[in-house]
Amino acid sequence: MKKDADPLKKELEQEAPILAGLKDKPEGLSTPDGYFNQLRQDVLSRIEAGKARPLWPRLAIAASVAALIGATVFLFRPAPSAPEPPVALTAEEVHQYIADNIVLFDLELLLPFAAASEASWMENADFDDPAMQEYMNELLDEIDLETLEELL
Repeated sequence: MKKDADPLKKELEQEAPILAGLKDKPEGLSTPDGYFNQLRQDVLSRIEAGKARPLWPRLAIAASVAALIGATVFLFRPAPSAPEPPVALTAEEVHQYIADNIVLFDLELLLPFAAASEASWMENADFDDPAMQEYMNELLDEIDLETLEELL
């Protein structure tokens, strides 16, 4: 085995002299004598020296940063937009809308209003209108017997 190691060692010295020289150096790092004996005392003395710092300056800085962020958010928030005024509709426009879209309304919602203003509704209604005839026929087909008896 020594015979095989000798040519390898010579080749290593020729090809990589730095790598071959590493074997001659001692392994690892070294510490001064008595280093670990004094380490505990050194660490404790540094901790005791650090305890003297008050905590309130850090808290004051944190509070001022939080106040600054809060003031920035408060001052630069978007202003709420004013609500749009409601659209004023005339009674004729409302009646026309209801007449045009009567199929969209629930009959049970309209009945109390019809009963309250039955006279004016009956006077203005055009029962001969084919659309009105068709609508009334649809209502009669959809209405159940109990509801019809309640209405009469």
